[in-house]
Amino acid sequence: MSAFKTEPLPDDTLVGYRMNRVKSMSKTLALGILILLGVVLYGQTLGAGFVFDDHREIVNNYSLRRITDPALIWKNSNSRFLTSLTFALNYRLHRLRPLGYHLVNLIIHLASSILVFLFVLLLFQSPQMSQHPARPRAQQLALASSLLFLAHPVQTQAVSYVVQRATSLATLFYVTALLLYFRARSTGKFFDFLTAFLATAAAMFTKPIAFTLPFAIVLCEGVFLAGFGREFFNRIPKWIPFLLTLAIIPLLMLQSGFVILNDSGIAVRQTTSITPEQYFFTQANVIRTYLGLLILPIHQRVDYDFPVSRSFFSGSTGFSFLMIIAFWILAFTIYRKNRLIAFGIFWFFLTLSVESSIIPIKDVIAEHRLYLPMIGFAIAVTATLDALLRDSKKFTAFFFVILILLCSATFQRNRVWMNGIHLWEDAIRADPKKARPYSNLGFEYGQAGEYDKAIEYSRKALELDPSYADAYVNLGLVLSNLGKFDQAIRYFKKGLDFSHHPAKIYNNLALAYAKKGDHAQAIRYAQWAIEGNPTFAPTYNILGYAYDHQNETDKAIENYKKAIHFDPGNAEAYSNLGILSGKMGHFEEMMAYCEKARQIDPQFQPAQKCVDTARSQMALASSDA
Repeated sequence: MSAFKTEPLPDDTLVGYRMNRVKSMSKTLALGILILLGVVLYGQTLGAGFVFDDHREIVNNYSLRRITDPALIWKNSNSRFLTSLTFALNYRLHRLRPLGYHLVNLIIHLASSILVFLFVLLLFQSPQMSQHPARPRAQQLALASSLLFLAHPVQTQAVSYVVQRATSLATLFYVTALLLYFRARSTGKFFDFLTAFLATAAAMFTKPIAFTLPFAIVLCEGVFLAGFGREFFNRIPKWIPFLLTLAIIPLLMLQSGFVILNDSGIAVRQTTSITPEQYFFTQANVIRTYLGLLILPIHQRVDYDFPVSRSFFSGSTGFSFLMIIAFWILAFTIYRKNRLIAFGIFWFFLTLSVESSIIPIKDVIAEHRLYLPMIGFAIAVTATLDALLRDSKKFTAFFFVILILLCSATFQRNRVWMNGIHLWEDAIRADPKKARPYSNLGFEYGQAGEYDKAIEYSRKALELDPSYADAYVNLGLVLSNLGKFDQAIRYFKKGLDFSHHPAKIYNNLALAYAKKGDHAQAIRYAQWAIEGNPTFAPTYNILGYAYDHQNETDKAIENYKKAIHFDPGNAEAYSNLGILSGKMGHFEEMMAYCEKARQIDPQFQPAQKCVDTARSQMALASSDA
C-alpha cells in the first residue's frame, strides 16, 4: 500500500456533502482570483512588441518558420527544443504579430500559478504534514503562495519578455512533473509514474534549469512523503528512471557546443572569459542581490552592470557566503518544527543552482532566473508569516497589504516592457555607464526610423566601449538605410574586428555591396554568411539578387527558392522569382509568383507592380495570338 494517501472529506452525509461543496467552491474562487489578477497585471503586455533577444531568437530565427521540419528546429535549439516548437507554432498562427506570443506567455504564467496553488495544497495533504498547525489553513496559505508567485514584479522579465518563455515553460513542466509524481505516490500505479517521468523528460527539453527536477522529487520524498528514514532509502529504485534523465541536458549542451570542456575537464561556456572560480565567487553576491530584489523589489533592470568577484575576499563576497550559509543552517535547524519554511529555502537554492554555480554564463545576473526559485521563496515567506502572526485574519490583512504593493510595482514594471525604447531608456537610467543599453537603444531607434537618435546612442555606446561590435553594426545599418554604402561598409568591417558572431555582419555587408552594385563582393560575403547561418533566408535572397544581376539565372533561381524554403512567407523572394520569370518570358509563372507575394504582403509594392506587369504582358501576348 502507498505511504501517501490524500484525505478527502467524508461525503456520505448531507453535512459532508455541504462541506465538500464549500471546499470545492473555495478552490474555484481561488483559481478565479489567480486568473483575474494575472489578466489585470499582464493584460497590457498583449500590446507589447518584440524586444532585446526576441529579434535574434524569434524574428530572425528562420528555423522557426518551418514547423513541418522539426529536425531543423532541433538542429538550431536542441536544449530548448520544446520551447522552440511553441515559438514555431506561434509563427504558424500569428506570423510576427507579437500579440499571439505574449498571449501564450500569459497563459503559461497563469497555468504555472495555478499549479503552484495545487502543489502547496498537496504538500499539506502529505503524511509528514499531518500534525502541522497550519494544516487547517492549507487553502489560505496555498493561495497566498501562488499569489506571491503570480504578482511579484521580479516575474515580469520571465513573462513579458517573449523569449524567456523557456523559463516559464520549464517551470510549468517542472511543477507538473511534481504533481504527477505525488499522484503516482498516492495511487502506486505504473501509468501515473510513467506520466510523471514523461513530464520530467519534457522539462529537460525546455530549458536546462530543469536539470534539478529529479533532485526536487527526492527532496519532496524526504521532507513530505517518506521522511529521511528507512522508507526513504527503500524508494531509491523508484527514482532511477527520473535520475537517468539527468544525462539529457549535459549531452544536449555538449552536442550543441553551448558548453565545452576545458583542458581540466571542467564545463565552461564558449561565450565568456569569466573563469568557473570567478563565476562561483560572483554568484554569492548575485544571490544576495536576488534575495534583496525578492524582499524589496526596487531598482529592477533588464541589464545589470554587475562586478565580477575574483576571490572570497573581494568586496562583500565573504559576507554573501556567510549569509547563504546562515540560510542553510536556519533551514536545517527549523526543519522538523516547520517543514514548509525549510523546504522553501532548500527549493530556492536547489532550483537556482544550475545558473548560479560554477558554469559561467556571460550575463552573471538576470531577473528571469528567479522565476522557478520564486516558488520556494513564496512558500517560505507565507509559512513564516503564518508562524509569526498565528491568526488567519491578521495574516490575511498583512498579506493583502503586501500584495497590493507588489501588484502596483508589477503593473508599473510591465509598462517598461511595452517596447524596446522604453526598456533601454529604463536600463540607461539604472546603469548609465554600460555600453549595451546605449547600443540597443540605438538599434531600437534605427528600427523606428529615427536615424539621428540611432546614431547618437550608438556612438555613445562606442565612447563607453570602443570594442562593442553591435554599436558599429547599428551605425552601418543606419548609414546603409541612408544610402551611404561606403561608410556603412566601413562600420560593418569595424564590427567584424570585435564580433564573435560574424554571420549577421557578413549578411549586412552582402546587402550593402548588393545595393552599391558590387555584386561580386555581395556574393562573396553572402556565401560566408551562409556558412555561419545556413537557415537565414534573407541571405539567400541577397545571393539570388546578386547572381541575377550577373546574369547567372540558374543560381539566382536556386537561391530565391532556398530563401522561400527557409521562409515560406518571404514576399520579396517570391516577387524576385516573378520578376526573373518575366525576364525569361514566362509570364504565367511571373503572375503566379508575384500573386503569391501580394497575398503574403498586400503592402509590398514591388509585388503589386510585378502583378500589373505580368497581367499586361499576358494580355499583350494574347492579343498578338
